[in-house]
Amino acid sequence: MAQETFLERKENLKTQGKIEIPMNIDTKKYLIGGVAFIDLLILVPALLLGAAIVWIYYTIAGSVNQVIIISACTPVLLAAVLQLTKHPERKNVSLLQFKLLWKMNYNRRMKRFYYSKGDMNMGITKEGAGDVRAKLPVSNIANGCIETKDNRLVKVIEVSSVNLSLMNDTDRENVLTSYQNFINEVEENQIQIEQVAQPINLASYSAWISDVGREDKPELRKLKESYLKQTDDIQKNKSMVTRKRYISISVKDKANAYDTIELKANNIQFKLENMLDGYERLTARILKNDDLIRLIYTCIDFENAQSQGEGIVNKAKDNSPIIVGNNTYEELERQARDEAASTFR
Repeated sequence: MAQETFLERKENLKTQGKIEIPMNIDTKKYLIGGVAFIDLLILVPALLLGAAIVWIYYTIAGSVNQVIIISACTPVLLAAVLQLTKHPERKNVSLLQFKLLWKMNYNRRMKRFYYSKGDMNMGITKEGAGDVRAKLPVSNIANGCIETKDNRLVKVIEVSSVNLSLMNDTDRENVLTSYQNFINEVEENQIQIEQVAQPINLASYSAWISDVGREDKPELRKLKESYLKQTDDIQKNKSMVTRKRYISISVKDKANAYDTIELKANNIQFKLENMLDGYERLTARILKNDDLIRLIYTCIDFENAQSQGEGIVNKAKDNSPIIVGNNTYEELERQARDEAASTFR
């Protein structure tokens, strides 16, 4: 009878309601048949233990009886059974490994998670020790501020950005000069400028395409489907991120600290929004409690954090001027002239 192929064996197991568990990658070096060097290495301590038992008894009693020999051979036989007996499915995994070592590692890694309503005790207790909040230097988020464990209040301002790479030399120089003046005029010593990358949630963008996309022609319907598929692929792969810029300020948590930091944040917000003019003008927004929670969550768990996708929709509906580089502008201008020459005669 010819040997069945992998697909035939898989189909036969499927009809029986079974699956074939793949074998672990076997990196052991074998000496004879199924006996590997690691097997001998495990048996050597048992052999030495048995020899030590016989030698100690012979030194004390002057002779060796049958009971001592059986006792000395017991560790060797036990180690041989545990190491040479294999898993019923994965033949390169020993009984010692999956019944003893793996079980010990599993029990050692076991964690117990506690779920409770309301505030959790974040002290060094059995319940709070495994919570990530116990490791963060944040004690509370209230009144649009982060209260830290070293008695400081932190306020965060989200700032828009400009693309320097698409500007000509003059505009770029003006932006850098304005930024330099802003840094020099800021009176705060405790200021931090940060850039945080976040995966983008394109759900709103997909919904917008579904709502406004035309389907009266087969070509447009196919184009709409391709946009939705590409958006879904990007979302699954998390290959698109947005980079948000933040400015953080802090003050000591003492009397009138909330009023003080609120005044400082409003002052910096005013300076940021008036730093540049025209289409380069920045927008600055002081984060509220919910925004601060999302920001902290993003910094802790980047893989699962997703920024709001409404920004993509807003950009699609935006009618503000588009900035392009010199080469791109010359190419667009040439195409426009060619199109006009061939259309209007």
